[in-house]
Amino acid sequence: MEDMHGFQCLTHQANYTNFPATLLITCVFDTQENLEQVDAGAIHKLLQSKMLKIGVKLKAPKKQVVFDSEEACTREHSGDWVQRLASRELRSVARNRPD
Repeated sequence: MEDMHGFQCLTHQANYTNFPATLLITCVFDTQENLEQVDAGAIHKLLQSKMLKIGVKLKAPKKQVVFDSEEACTREHSGDWVQRLASRELRSVARNRPD
């Protein structure tokens, strides 16, 4: 994914008592503008493929892979990713369990 314009990193959260159903991957881009240019479907497929290679099946990639930006974190949480990942409802592992 490092070839994608503006891609910074990815991180994950999970409740390991219900893994991989609770796995939540956050892909971080530098700006909202670059984030809006992302082909989310391509990223879902890429991550699903990479995870399968290590024996992890994403049951609902559209729910388990979310996108964010450094710009939004700076604006909304003063750049504090720990606070951002913990506080945002959409990032809650429990709320992002596949149906």
